[in-house]
Amino acid sequence: MMKIAVRIPNWIGDAVLSTPFVSAIRQVFPDAEIFLIMRDAVRDVYEGNPWSDRTIIINDRKDGPIPTGLNLQRYRFDHYFNLPGSFSSGLISLLSGAEERHGFTSEGGSFFFQDRIKSSGLKGLHRARRYLELLRHFPVKKQTLEARVFLEQKEIQRAKSLLKKLKLKRIVIGMNPNCSAIARRWPREKFAELADRLLEKVNNSVIFFGSPGETEYVQAVAGMMKHQAIDLSGKINLREYTAILSLIRIFITNDS
Repeated sequence: MMKIAVRIPNWIGDAVLSTPFVSAIRQVFPDAEIFLIMRDAVRDVYEGNPWSDRTIIINDRKDGPIPTGLNLQRYRFDHYFNLPGSFSSGLISLLSGAEERHGFTSEGGSFFFQDRIKSSGLKGLHRARRYLELLRHFPVKKQTLEARVFLEQKEIQRAKSLLKKLKLKRIVIGMNPNCSAIARRWPREKFAELADRLLEKVNNSVIFFGSPGETEYVQAVAGMMKHQAIDLSGKINLREYTAILSLIRIFITNDS
């Protein structure tokens, strides 16, 4: 059986935008065994995904790219599609020993891949579309940019139960005020002001979201407000977060 490896991007947002690529890979290789290679931080994005067969969790930051790549040789991949554009991910691809390697060359290292695309030639292209460029030589019958995260019904039900316990008003508005890139953050006081304005409407409830590492930042935003919002930062995991987002009316964020 043919073995296909897809290295998933390291950031949650980019991992979500890689789902159309994995869907397309399954179209191109319907009978192959598809392996998704990723860091633990994005594992929840692909939980329950029907287009892949196996997940390989790597810790290349701790172990280093050379041991990580050499450890992948035991899988004997036929194709390796590298979605991140970093030098280290390209090196891992090379050391995996895959017969055919496909990737971007944004940080040099064009010798990592037999099939390579210069990232400079893809400027302005939607991230999901950019990933799909790696399949430009393959017969993708139905190409889509729709990003998909698959939730189980029990996860949806738990989210509904949580929202019910919070005794929210009719219109629920989610806010994620933080962002890993400082240049992309809307100022805290602006989020606080907007949340106050929304809460002054009779039927509105506002929920703040954030990872455990963002709790202090979210609390600072809440502390600037005149009214009280609900703070779920650091209190739910990524799957629970995703399930709640599927149920609320409006979501306001930086670039989550």
